[in-house]
Amino acid sequence: MPFAAINQLDLKALAEQNVRVFNTSAHAPFVAERALALTLAVMGRIVYFHNLLKTGDWAGRVEGGGFGKEWTSLFGKKVAIYGFGSIGQSLAKLLQPFDVELGIIRYKDREFPNLTNFDCLEDLAKWSDVFFVTTPLNADTRGRINQSVMSALNESLLINVGRGEIIEEGALFEGLKSESLKGFGCDVWYNYPTPETPICLPSNSPIQEFSNVVMTPHNGGSTPAADRMKYLDVADQILMISKGDFSRQKT
Repeated sequence: MPFAAINQLDLKALAEQNVRVFNTSAHAPFVAERALALTLAVMGRIVYFHNLLKTGDWAGRVEGGGFGKEWTSLFGKKVAIYGFGSIGQSLAKLLQPFDVELGIIRYKDREFPNLTNFDCLEDLAKWSDVFFVTTPLNADTRGRINQSVMSALNESLLINVGRGEIIEEGALFEGLKSESLKGFGCDVWYNYPTPETPICLPSNSPIQEFSNVVMTPHNGGSTPAADRMKYLDVADQILMISKGDFSRQKT
């Protein structure tokens, strides 16, 4: 299933009907790339500066003072990755040149070298300068980035390439409105277009009005290279299944 997210399926019902489910995460490196791009865009105030220059405004360069020209570097920051699967691990590789500290939530008995492990999501959030959401959407993660976690993300940057519903929409808006969040970058949303309403805003709250928000239309994995990798991975899985290898079965 290269396009239908696992969260859209009733895995329990399918298992009861002896239906085997497989999916591909071959596009994970490209989604991780989008997460990094959003981070650099928000921290570097790229869209903000771009829009100013479109009007001839150089962000106070001539007037001096420097404040309008300032941006924040990713180098040396404490980076939390909530969801250390295919996307999270791909993202960790991309972050290596920035000499960041990486923190994750401890999961079962998995241990990863050179990472700081946390048992509590709020503690991970409080520790971080940049907080990535890369986890799948399920019963445990839906709404998990709630007001409690948002309060811990004081002056942190939040980036979401998991699913929109992982972050409570109201808590996100209040975090941006109160400026407790340093910025927000997102590729996954609460509202999506339909044939009946092809034009729609991605959130029920006006987050698009904040200058420290950068949004993309859930297309982080939509590149020709990613598509090719997904198709090849699906073909490889079909061959594995035909030989009786069900090691990549989800349920």
